[in-house]
Formats: sequence, C-alpha cells, structure tokens
Amino acid sequence: MRRIKVKISAGSVRETDRLCSEAIESVHAAVAPHERVTSTAHRGRAGGRKATLTFEVSG
Repeated sequence: MRRIKVKISAGSVRETDRLCSEAIESVHAAVAPHERVTSTAHRGRAGGRKATLTFEVSG
C-alpha cells in the first residue's frame, strides 16, 4: 500500500476547493487502472483555507 499526502494552503476557501479538486483528479489519473484509491480530506483552522488530502493506493 502506498500513501500520498498533499497539503494545500490558498488565499481563499474557493481557491482551496479548486486546488483540492485538481489534486484528486491528478492522483486518480496517475494510478494504474487496477489499483484502488481511497482518500480522506481534513480542513485546518485557517477558516477553510488550508487542507490536507491523504490518498491510500492499494492493489
């Protein structure tokens, strides 16, 4: 199992949401079709401007 952690910090909540979506799409595009990806997201206390995405790739 591989674990990928992405930390995002942006100037606004909208920008953070956009960057999170792009990161999710990039990780899903990068793994092989037979691999399974599970993801979790956590928002920090900075008013939603910081986020940590954790992906676990297995298979």
